[in-house]
Amino acid sequence: KAATRLYKDAAKIDPKQAPVCYHGMGQTIEASDPENLPEAIAAYRKALEIAPKDTTVLFNLAVALERQNETEEAETLMSLLRRGEQPQSSLVDSWGYVRWHTRRTPPA
Repeated sequence: KAATRLYKDAAKIDPKQAPVCYHGMGQTIEASDPENLPEAIAAYRKALEIAPKDTTVLFNLAVALERQNETEEAETLMSLLRRGEQPQSSLVDSWGYVRWHTRRTPPA
């Protein structure tokens, strides 16, 4: 939570908004407070407003949306990444496999 606070402070004082502040904010919120996915998603969206071609942020947003059960939007974003030549294409394929496997695995 301290890291989240530092990213929020940095975002407030930075005269030129940097996507790294909002991306980091989303990651730390998602890691430290998984129940607060909407706030993490909002931070990822803000990072994408500043840097719309940042595929790492796009991937993290898609994963957070999937975790929030917003699967339609998550799949749309993953599809965009899958079609690209970015390094995230292989991550998208791996994430797709994990999603497929966990959805079809009966609870223990």
